[in-house]
Amino acid sequence: MTLIKDFGGFLFEGRYDRLTGDICSAIMRKIKETNTGEEYFNKIKVIYKDTDDVPSFLELIEKEKYFSVGDFIDEVSGIDVTVYLTIVRDEFPPYPGDFILDGETDDQNSVIYTYISIDPTKEPGCYTEVAFDLRNLVRHEIEHLTQRGYNLKDAKKIRRNDAMRKRISADPLIRHRYYKLRDEIPANLQGLYSEAKSRKIPFKEAVNKYLQNKVDQGIISPKEMNRIYFMWRDRAKQIGGLPDL
Repeated sequence: MTLIKDFGGFLFEGRYDRLTGDICSAIMRKIKETNTGEEYFNKIKVIYKDTDDVPSFLELIEKEKYFSVGDFIDEVSGIDVTVYLTIVRDEFPPYPGDFILDGETDDQNSVIYTYISIDPTKEPGCYTEVAFDLRNLVRHEIEHLTQRGYNLKDAKKIRRNDAMRKRISADPLIRHRYYKLRDEIPANLQGLYSEAKSRKIPFKEAVNKYLQNKVDQGIISPKEMNRIYFMWRDRAKQIGGLPDL
């Protein structure tokens, strides 16, 4: 019976693979399309020089300075979602690495906002890594869509925790609690599993690499990394359809 249950879990979670792939492909096409070397694309600023004030992700969303990626209606997963992309090509990026990806979900209106800040001197060489990380981000946000709102799946339903999220955002000393939130654990696991499949690496390797990166960034301590890992391992078993950690 265990084998049948696990197999069914893999089939169920695999329902989101096609949708994830379609959204990621459309986002990559939009990133490439806007890489013209021009400061503006369709009247939206995409290149920021050293004299420019670089807006935040939320500022860009509030001002609707984003590109439409498309409307996605997927019969296999039962998800109906609109996706937008904000792009910042920062010629003097303050962060290490070639790019930063982020996302936000409006579950009530079934919208996923995606964000990339990218060093234009690294394009297009960094696109392969962008595509891998996008698999994680998009699958993560799709999981949030299933937890509440328009695309709610009863088996995945989780109550809102806005007050706790505000506390975590306001206090760097408790940032580690983000990775323990009931709705973030499955979203992180599903996103990392999607990335692991795309990279063709073991799921455990993807999870450990992700958490170690948070340690290296000073977001969580090594002790908290171990606690989070074991919490995620137990939750992965409850979710089903995920490899053992």
